[in-house]
Amino acid sequence: MINIIMVDATLNPPGSHMFVILNTTSVDPELKEFTAAYAVWSRVPVHSPPNGAAFVEVWDIPPSEALVLLNHPEMEEGQVIHEA
Repeated sequence: MINIIMVDATLNPPGSHMFVILNTTSVDPELKEFTAAYAVWSRVPVHSPPNGAAFVEVWDIPPSEALVLLNHPEMEEGQVIHEA
């Protein structure tokens, strides 16, 4: 199933991306491995149609799960970031 998420067009101009910083479906507790479509630190493109709106599309997020996106993530001192 597709989900359309509206985002601020002034903070997310055409050609920009949002970064996944949390995906509660990303690890299967039984398998202990990555199982989701959106890995942490992967990028989701922002779509900008001519009407001035901005949105991202995400697929297959099951009920009761969460996907958190940021447009300009900043590293904090001592933080370990794993590139996707």
